[in-house]
Amino acid sequence: MHWVVVLFVGILFFAGVSRVLGATAAPILLVVNDGGSSPYGRYLGEILRAEGLNLYEVKDLSAVVAGDLSS
Repeated sequence: MHWVVVLFVGILFFAGVSRVLGATAAPILLVVNDGGSSPYGRYLGEILRAEGLNLYEVKDLSAVVAGDLSS
């Protein structure tokens, strides 16, 4: 439960920083595993959108490259 709170605070911090700096790229990369056994991989993205955090990008695990992580 505590990690959820830490994750949420981190997301709010980075979303706020990107607005102040005028960043055009999404500051949050949500990596999902569509090939996994869980059908809820993209559910966190829907939660972020419902909470008003629209500055994120969702990518499948197989599509993530080193450049995505370095930016």
